[in-house]
Amino acid sequence: MSRVNNSVTLIGRIASDIETKTVGESHLATFTIAVDRPKTKKGDIITDFIRCNAWSYTAEFIAKYFGKGRKIAVQGELNIDTREMDDGSKRSYTSVRVDTVDFADSKNGTEKSDSDSKSKKATANKRSAIAAVETNEDTPW
Repeated sequence: MSRVNNSVTLIGRIASDIETKTVGESHLATFTIAVDRPKTKKGDIITDFIRCNAWSYTAEFIAKYFGKGRKIAVQGELNIDTREMDDGSKRSYTSVRVDTVDFADSKNGTEKSDSDSKSKKATANKRSAIAAVETNEDTPW
């Protein structure tokens, strides 16, 4: 069966401290993200808190570059675990096994950063240089 059938992408803010530990020889990072649903007809915003688990390099990356309050985009697979409690009842736990992450805001928490403007300036300068070369009549090609 193709993994495409179990794929989830979420964008939200990290709502808990990132817990890290080593399991065997692998790193595990566990955290919760707050994901807003679309507004209701009354204009209310409902937020879901979703548990995420990342392993190995992804776990190390998240622990190093993310923290509580940062906006994050995660992609992975939905896991639903069922456990039997001491009283015999069963409980289900839903989480996302994170495969990839991306920054959804800048390091200072805003949507635009200084590096974004520098990147745009560098791109504009490259375009100006290319235009100058294309219009230069002394160019042999």
